[in-house]
Amino acid sequence: MGDPSLAGSVAVVTGASRGIGRAIALDLARAGADVVVGLRTADGNADVVGEIESLGRTALPLVLDVLDLGSCREQLDSIAAALGGVDILVNNAGGSIVGNALDVTEEDFATVWELNVRSTFFVSQYVTRRFFEERGDHRQRCVASRNRRAARRIRVLRQQGSGHSPHQVSCDRVGWAWSSCQRRRADVHRDRRNRPSAFRSPIPR
Repeated sequence: MGDPSLAGSVAVVTGASRGIGRAIALDLARAGADVVVGLRTADGNADVVGEIESLGRTALPLVLDVLDLGSCREQLDSIAAALGGVDILVNNAGGSIVGNALDVTEEDFATVWELNVRSTFFVSQYVTRRFFEERGDHRQRCVASRNRRAARRIRVLRQQGSGHSPHQVSCDRVGWAWSSCQRRRADVHRDRRNRPSAFRSPIPR
């Protein structure tokens, strides 16, 4: 992301304190965007804020626990006063359960589904509704990261840019990319593939 064409844009990245989310937040800043750094908790690692500011961009840390949609909406509302609106949404927050499928509970399954699919859809829905009110026809890009199931469900937002609405929304799924922060996870998945199929977790990842 060396193209400065994002200058003047505001990007929200959930799960931005580490790993892929952190890397995305920094690359958006390098491309010229101001970045809302989504943290799961108030005491989350916000070192990335200083790094973004060192690039000459504005960084706004917010607690965006995507499992608490009510709180997320309240936090997202504060962006209008601080930065004026949102142009880019990266739904990076996500996770899975690694373990014996026979030990997965209904509560485990529901939590991972809410984390990876439900939150991605409804956070994107809210940002689209809320910030089109602020910026009219300004183009907005919603990025459904990590989860192709969520990307399918979020296509309903794309329809708003095809004649059903004056607004334009582009929805993309970010595929897997190898990075040092993912090596351990890759090793875990390799171990799981070597197990008998009855012991593979059914949880979406």
